[in-house]
Amino acid sequence: PDEEMFFDAIKAYVVTCVRVFLSRKSKAVLSYHQENYSNILKYLQKIVRCNPYDKNLKQQLRMEIVDVQPLTEKKWLLDILASL
Repeated sequence: PDEEMFFDAIKAYVVTCVRVFLSRKSKAVLSYHQENYSNILKYLQKIVRCNPYDKNLKQQLRMEIVDVQPLTEKKWLLDILASL
């Protein structure tokens, strides 16, 4: 349990750091990449918070992922969602 809490805290910290980096409108990050990475984080968090027994929610989330652009990791996110 302690190890799981530790990794959950690390994951939350990394997501927060990436979000802060993307929000800085840096010239190093093109707007396309900024939007793409923001979408990846957004849907990854939605999957993590998704109730695996709620088929309607999973289907709705699947449809959102399929429709959103840009999202370069669409297949990976759909695979994770399908494995719930």
